[in-house]
Parts: sequence; structure tokens; C-alpha cells
Amino acid sequence: MAKRQNHNVQPIKDSNVLRQVQDTLLHNFQAGRRNYTIFQLGKATLLRVSDVLSLEYSDVFTKNEPTSQTKKQVSQTPFTSSLSRLT
Repeated sequence: MAKRQNHNVQPIKDSNVLRQVQDTLLHNFQAGRRNYTIFQLGKATLLRVSDVLSLEYSDVFTKNEPTSQTKKQVSQTPFTSSLSRLT
């Protein structure tokens, strides 16, 4: 098993730095769209990268359509009930 490194990760507080990170993720990597999407999902849901990466299709989508906050009587953020198993 690989030795786990300790990283001091701080939130991005400067909007210019945030835009630079988003632009870099989107345009400077072969898997840019994937990386950008993971970043945006983490930013929108405040989930850790490990939690975002462990999401499954069924955590986000119902049988015929994506989970949405616009549906009536949604009492919590979409797919958070599925995520309770992650914490």
C-alpha cells in the first residue's frame, strides 16, 4: 500500500485565482472537460474530491431523468441521501 502524503489544502478565496483554475482545468489537460466537471460538481455540492469520484450514476440520476432541485417537494440537495453512505 502506498504511503499517504499529508497535504495542506486551502480553499480558493480569490475569484481571479478561481477563474484561472477553472480555465486551466478546462483547456490545459487532455481530460480537461472531465477535470473541469469534477471541479464544478465539487464546488457546487461542497463535496471532497474523493466523494465526487466515488459517486455512481444512480446517485445522480433516477430511472429516466437527472435528479433536479426544480422538482416539487425536494427537501434537500439532490442525491445527498445517497451520499450519506459516503460520510
